[in-house]
Amino acid sequence: MLGPLATTGGSFAVVVAAMVGRVVTVALALAIAYRACGGFCMNRRTPLSYLALGIVFLTVVPTLFGFVFPTLTDVSRLQQSVVTHASQLLGLGIILYSIYGNP
Repeated sequence: MLGPLATTGGSFAVVVAAMVGRVVTVALALAIAYRACGGFCMNRRTPLSYLALGIVFLTVVPTLFGFVFPTLTDVSRLQQSVVTHASQLLGLGIILYSIYGNP
């Protein structure tokens, strides 16, 4: 059984609000990606699948590497920063490709 939750560097309410904000961000991103994938399946429009993938790399992957993995593993701050920023850049690149490229 887990013990009482302790916070470092902020009040308990601020920590809970930050955690809820991250969960809501991931949920919204996954909902948008799901709808884009649904549009791809219905219309067979490839840009929608790239848009969904870009949204996942832009929001979900950085949240996992920036919040979940450091909590569960011993990832250094540098590794965490490199992976989250690389994922965000990759997500933006995929979204730009879905808009301006010819997928």
